[in-house]
Amino acid sequence: MAQRTLDNLRLKTLFESLAFISQAALPLAEGLGVLSQNSRRSQAELFYSRLEEYIKAGSPLSQALAESQVVPTFAVNLLKMGENTGRVDQTLSGLAHYYGRRDSLAGALRGALVYPLSMLVVVLVVLFVLLSQALPVFQDVFAQLGLDLSGPALALMGFGNLLGHIASWLALAVLVIVVVVVLLALSKPGKRFFAWLFQTLPGLREVSLQLSAERLAFALSTLLETGLTIDQAFDQAKALLGDRRARRVVEQMSLELEQGQDIFRIFKMSGLFSPDLLPLLAVGIKTGKLSNALAKMADQIDRQTESKIASLIAVIEPLLVVVMCVLVAVVLLSVMLPLVGVLAGI
Repeated sequence: MAQRTLDNLRLKTLFESLAFISQAALPLAEGLGVLSQNSRRSQAELFYSRLEEYIKAGSPLSQALAESQVVPTFAVNLLKMGENTGRVDQTLSGLAHYYGRRDSLAGALRGALVYPLSMLVVVLVVLFVLLSQALPVFQDVFAQLGLDLSGPALALMGFGNLLGHIASWLALAVLVIVVVVVLLALSKPGKRFFAWLFQTLPGLREVSLQLSAERLAFALSTLLETGLTIDQAFDQAKALLGDRRARRVVEQMSLELEQGQDIFRIFKMSGLFSPDLLPLLAVGIKTGKLSNALAKMADQIDRQTESKIASLIAVIEPLLVVVMCVLVAVVLLSVMLPLVGVLAGI
């Protein structure tokens, strides 16, 4: 049975620890034993113990991580290339830095989503109270005055009464939907479905492309550091991208590179990288520090992606406020306007 992939923070910690062991020239099995003995959680202790067993059995680190089924294929493949070229230290350090950025981005996204989601809950609660509790009071007041509620008010109150009667079933349905979504998110078909949504929905597909551009820049930088040529790095990087559109673009970039076209022009015409990043790329190519330039580009794309996500969420917040105000105004006007008419006639 496949296990759940480690989150970004645990991946960062894992690769940092492995990088320290490798850089200190400590035997890998011995280092993993130290990690296992000093792990506070039983799952982490078991994970490191299994890695130690694989290493003692003669498996390379990349294969041991692949066998664990909790490390992304992207990281395993990069590490395998690092092993093949004798650049394990640099690869492990790069992966630690990469997943550290991913964790920061995920944390910023979670923090930014808290307020809009809270606002959405408030909107739904306010509407429920107005429709199921406030409107019946107005109905009694109108009845004492010998008047009837307006058609819109009656319709809204009927909807409120319906909500009141099915509230428990509605809550159960929401709970079931949440559970189904969580289970889908943990399954491979579900992950593919949500990845497809992320790559397809307006607004999100631009973010998906930015993340693919960051992954490409990071992968190329790491692969070049392992000693591969730019042609070889592109061939390997194609398989590391999850976004289908980005893979097609990289395949075209690789083809143009094989045809001998200028590297800078290939990156510029790909459309994956913003014009702001191109001067940094040009300097990297001119000075022979392309891998360093690509690493810096990955960092800048990460910050741009975080800003893009924050901008998308910033649009949602005022939109929710406007929707809540309009809905509350509709409910109140449907009952207040008849009352104003009565008072005007006195």
